[in-house]
Amino acid sequence: MKTDFAEIKRTTDLAAVVRSYGIELKREGRDWRGKCPFHEDQARPNLIVSPGKGLFRCPACGAAGNVIQFVARIDGQTEREAALKLLGSVPGVRRASSLPGAAAPDPAPVALDDATRAKLLARVAGFYAKTLHKDRAGVDYLKTRRLDEPAMLETFAVGYCNGSMRDALPKDGEVVEQLKALGVLNERGNEVLFGRVVVPIYDAAGNVAGLYGRRIGDDEPRHLYLRGERRGVFNGCAAKGGGPLILVESI
Repeated sequence: MKTDFAEIKRTTDLAAVVRSYGIELKREGRDWRGKCPFHEDQARPNLIVSPGKGLFRCPACGAAGNVIQFVARIDGQTEREAALKLLGSVPGVRRASSLPGAAAPDPAPVALDDATRAKLLARVAGFYAKTLHKDRAGVDYLKTRRLDEPAMLETFAVGYCNGSMRDALPKDGEVVEQLKALGVLNERGNEVLFGRVVVPIYDAAGNVAGLYGRRIGDDEPRHLYLRGERRGVFNGCAAKGGGPLILVESI
């Protein structure tokens, strides 16, 4: 019996799935509205969830699709991987025995305290900052945006994700599971911010609280944050300076 994608889309509560990623939804007629996780949604929330149709859309960044496509996009997975992830919440739908992971239950999520989270994110940010100067793709993109001034790149610890961090991780598996819990790696162990210039975001204490990735090509989503609660603020020092403050759409 093959995985029934149509049945997954028909029986899965799209609004509940969206909320499970920490996105608050408010009723708006027959639909729900919340902040879009696929771009820096700072103004009126743009994400529109239509449970009756089983569809979501964001007029601001163009993201749209069904529940499988939502999970695939937010987790950096293929649609088949997203469908398999959703199977646990869909009654009466079974995966084919030939599909990978058919008999393996989902592992319990790894709990991370704030100190461990900050330490891991700092290590990831540092790795990406070094990669920026080893792989010219990130710098070449930044040059097209006139954002390649060396002191600026060093000040903001700008990096680039080319997928090489996975091979540099310890083989004991603990760090891998922790990075999955952070959202740095997806369920298959691949880097979620692959192909993106990466900028760390700091909290008031100066700890790395999150990561922002900007894709160097035209593929969507162009703007991507780690899943879960947004923490920290970009260039918080400037916000404390007391001088003119320029607010822009994204980092």
